[in-house]
Amino acid sequence: MRSASAAVLLFLLAQESASGFVTPRATYSCRSSSSSCRDITALESGKINKSIDEKETEISEGTTPPSISDKSISVFASLWGTGGVMLLLVEAFRRTLPSALEPIRSAAFSPLQWASYFSAVALFAYGQGFKCLQRKLAPLVVKRTSVLASGESQQRTLINTLLAPVYAIGLISASKSRLIKAHYLVWGTVSLQVALQRGWVLGNSGPVLNIVNAGFCAGFFWGIAALTWQALLLLKTGTAPLIDADLP
Repeated sequence: MRSASAAVLLFLLAQESASGFVTPRATYSCRSSSSSCRDITALESGKINKSIDEKETEISEGTTPPSISDKSISVFASLWGTGGVMLLLVEAFRRTLPSALEPIRSAAFSPLQWASYFSAVALFAYGQGFKCLQRKLAPLVVKRTSVLASGESQQRTLINTLLAPVYAIGLISASKSRLIKAHYLVWGTVSLQVALQRGWVLGNSGPVLNIVNAGFCAGFFWGIAALTWQALLLLKTGTAPLIDADLP
């Protein structure tokens, strides 16, 4: 009788061990006491629940890689923000270039007019190109574009993404001081350019118009080069300019 019971016990242990769900030690505990069996089951369930909770925590903390859609939106926001501002500068440069090159083609300037021409080029290149576009606008555009692309501070909304060039300049979603400066700079420049192109200030032609357009052309060209350089630095180093993004 004892040998038969031992044989049955060995058979049951072999079956449970082969299945991989319950160890011999756990089987003995469950057979010895029903409360111990419940404790072992609760312990195993607790380990499973803890593992699930850890996975959920990792996902909530952002340890998982971003999805393809997030990467696509980031790339679009970055390219559209910086590229849109670049297109505006290129268009302004293109519009002023023919008038700026007219004295060079005709060679009709006097020495005094040539002195005024190159003085305007130097003055605008420093004042508009270096001080305004290189030191202020270009770093601001790259900084705000990187913030928009990364989604920091809840700035990557649908409106800001679609109007990324406007956002990059600081015309929307910016601090009060930045909004005032950006609107003053943009609308002042646009108004002056329209007035010059329509001939409301200096007429439709003439040496003075050529000289002023040459200065604007130099400033816009300097700004294009500065913005291109800042964008390349961001691509190379992955670090945005260390300036305030002027967020609201």
